Amino acid sequence: MLSGKLRKVSKPMQLLFAIIVSIALSVSTAKALDADMIRALSAGGILAACKESTAETPLRIGNCLGQIQMLYIGHIDGLSDDRKFCPPADISIYDAREVIVGYIARRPDLKILPFAFVALDALKDAWPCKK
Repeated sequence: MLSGKLRKVSKPMQLLFAIIVSIALSVSTAKALDADMIRALSAGGILAACKESTAETPLRIGNCLGQIQMLYIGHIDGLSDDRKFCPPADISIYDAREVIVGYIARRPDLKILPFAFVALDALKDAWPCKK
């Protein structure tokens, strides 16, 4: 059960996650991505899911929160210095969701871009790392 707090994940779990994502992407790219799929993975598509909070849409909300959690896993170790962000220790995944939703709402032209890129920019903008 997701407690709302972001947790560090071990290297083996990160590797397993990367393998699963790679396999899933390989299978999905083997089939031609249609416009609906591209739209669903865009910042605008995920934004709609991130804004929802009803019991009728748990899969869409889970998709939003899962993608944000994935960014946190990557930020721990896998991002280049120019993409890293440094959130306060007590930040929850729900706080990160609010940051991302607000960022995209203020910049509607970004809705056509991939969610992960826009979300990383939002998190980096909110919580830059001190040099």
